Amino acid sequence: MIYNEELENLRQHFLKIRFENELNFLETDVFTDLDVEEDPEWINTRKEKIKIILKGIDDNNKSENNLMDNMFNQINEYSYKKMWHLLQPFHRVEKIKDFLKENIENKDIRNNIEKTLLKLIYNNKLATKKAVIYDHKNEIIKSIPALEIMDTGEYTIKKKLI
Repeated sequence: MIYNEELENLRQHFLKIRFENELNFLETDVFTDLDVEEDPEWINTRKEKIKIILKGIDDNNKSENNLMDNMFNQINEYSYKKMWHLLQPFHRVEKIKDFLKENIENKDIRNNIEKTLLKLIYNNKLATKKAVIYDHKNEIIKSIPALEIMDTGEYTIKKKLI
């Protein structure tokens, strides 16, 4: 199935290139300088038809891309609706990043905390409901009890909560 899609995409790509090359050739001076006894009206008609074909190929690709994007968005919406301990690690990472962007303005501090929390996620330390308070209905992290941030920008991770 994947090979069929890749072949179809490749076929569409080469078809588009073929028509673009023909259109470019018909619009160049090289073609007009040739001693061709073709009807100029036929050439203009051919150019218009090629433009319509190219527009159709582009529209088809855009609608397929929109359909795929729409499907992935629906999958993501469902994925984030799970409870924290059921989320995949890459979804947890995204939610941690969102939480930190909302709650910590200083970029350097945020990056340091993010690195530490990502290590904990990948080591499966922030996988419990106690480690992260996550509202799965609204898809937001309410708090991270294991994380304590001081006013100076220093932070600590409470080991007993993870």
